[in-house]
Amino acid sequence: MQEQIDFLKYQSEFNREVRKWGKQSLSAMLNMLNTLDVEATGELIARLSLSTRNLLPKDMEAPFPIGFGKTDGEISSLTYTFPLQGIWSIYGVGKGWPVERVKATGALMGGKGRQKKDWLYKPVLDPRIPILADMVARIKADQTAASIKVN
Repeated sequence: MQEQIDFLKYQSEFNREVRKWGKQSLSAMLNMLNTLDVEATGELIARLSLSTRNLLPKDMEAPFPIGFGKTDGEISSLTYTFPLQGIWSIYGVGKGWPVERVKATGALMGGKGRQKKDWLYKPVLDPRIPILADMVARIKADQTAASIKVN
């Protein structure tokens, strides 16, 4: 019984911390979008959202029953959804501006023309991934240390 309580405690902490990280990253993305001069960012901001997926596939059983009628495991993925125009702005392409034209006009005009506006990868996710990795490592190390029994 104690093993189940410990497992649930660490799983709950893990899920809570991952969700917190995901929400903080979402806020950072929204802040970055607000600083950019990107056409139609209003729709992009309104439709940017976060969802999580749990580790256990439907055909697997949890090591312990979780309660509340669920047998879900730990969060295994975070998914950010947004309109396709969000990717277009990252690469500097859009209606009338295919990738080839962006590259050609940028080279011909000395870097002027339509510019890439990265609001997702380099400014937000790249610096935040090590934070997530450290958090996961800390919780999993604590969980492993707590599960070791010395006789």
